[in-house]
Amino acid sequence: MITALTYDVTHILHVDADGQYSPADALGLLDIVLNGADLAIGSRLWNRPACMSRPRYFANRLFSRAVACLIGIPILDAQSGYRVFTRELADTCLISGTYTYTQEQVIRAAHLGYVVSFMPISFLPRSSGRSRLIVSVPTYAAHVLIAVWRLTNALGIGHLRLPACLIYAFVIECRDRHKLEGSTR
Repeated sequence: MITALTYDVTHILHVDADGQYSPADALGLLDIVLNGADLAIGSRLWNRPACMSRPRYFANRLFSRAVACLIGIPILDAQSGYRVFTRELADTCLISGTYTYTQEQVIRAAHLGYVVSFMPISFLPRSSGRSRLIVSVPTYAAHVLIAVWRLTNALGIGHLRLPACLIYAFVIECRDRHKLEGSTR
C-alpha cells in the first residue's frame, strides 16, 4: 500500500497473489467504491466455497462476526484479501501490524467513520504453494486475536469487549450452523 501511495492514484485494488481471487470481480468492487463506499471487500463467505475447509470457513465467519461486534457494523468477511479502497482511506488507515492487515484495515476504517461495503465474490482453489499466514486454523486464530487485541487497545475502542464479542460470535455462528444443518436433513 505504501508503494501505491507514491503514485498519483485515486483508488487501490488489493488482491492476494495466491490465485484464489477471480480478476472478473475487481470491476464490481471498484464500482462499489465509485458509488460511495470508501472500502469494498470481496466476501467469500456468503456460502462455503468448495475449496475452503469447514474449520477454516467456521473460523473466518467467527472472526468476521467478532470484528462486527467490536466495531458495531456488519462485517461479512474481515479476512478477505480482495478489496478496493480510496486513496484517502489508504492515507488515513495506515497499517501498523506485522501479521495481517485485513482485520486492522476494516477496524480502523469503521472506527474513523469510513463506509465499508461487501460484495459476494468467487473463491478459487489455490493455484500453487501454501499460505504463509495459515499454518493451522488455531495458530492463525491466536495471531489474529493478539493483533486485534493490541489494535483495539491502541484505538481505545473497547478491547475489553473482545472476549464477549468472541463468545457472542461463537454462539451466533453455532446457532446459524445448527439451523442450516437442520434445514438440509
